[in-house]
Amino acid sequence: SGIFLLVAALGLVSGTEAALSLDLYYESLCPDSTRFISQQIGPMHAALGQDVTINFVPYGFATVTREFIDLSEINFLVAQTSVSEEGYQFECQHGPDECYGNLVQACTIAHAPDYDTTVNLIVCMMSASRPNEAGPDCFQENGLDYQPILEMSKMWE
Repeated sequence: SGIFLLVAALGLVSGTEAALSLDLYYESLCPDSTRFISQQIGPMHAALGQDVTINFVPYGFATVTREFIDLSEINFLVAQTSVSEEGYQFECQHGPDECYGNLVQACTIAHAPDYDTTVNLIVCMMSASRPNEAGPDCFQENGLDYQPILEMSKMWE
């Protein structure tokens, strides 16, 4: 099935900010994505902390279609969620469960209180046997309320 882990180095910044910033495009149910995030990103973050900042983009090989509309007009968040919303059809490489997992992770990224929590939650979900269903447990492990994620994800279903 292949992997869509595009990791792009965006350059060096100075002082108190991260020395390296990466965009990571991945799929919530892709075995290569789950392995990479759970086995590489978690340990890297533990070792390097704030020296590397990752912009998680749970989108991967998803496709978006809608008749008679310029796809460049799609809201960035909607584009990341990978689910149907008022005429937009999102299709994920690993099916509807992956679309839902991508949505939950996009909502998580939007609502996490800080970067370290974002990394912990994404690594937690991607380390689970069913990443698309791991949100509630991962939020509980981090002492966070999952309700905002549920509310946001229902907006896009």
